[in-house]
Amino acid sequence: MHCSTGTYIRTLAHDIGQKLTTGAYCKELRRVNIGKHDVEKAQKPKDITKENWQKYIFHI
Repeated sequence: MHCSTGTYIRTLAHDIGQKLTTGAYCKELRRVNIGKHDVEKAQKPKDITKENWQKYIFHI
């Protein structure tokens, strides 16, 4: 699902259940990107060393 800031996915699941007159909940929720940051570009902690950690720092 693509959504904007302020979208409450768990509430959306609950509201769908209400409309269907049944229960509904969000079993799993995973954010895969926010802005230009994407989980596909994330580094595994084991790959970050004393020698290379600085190349993974970015300004907020």
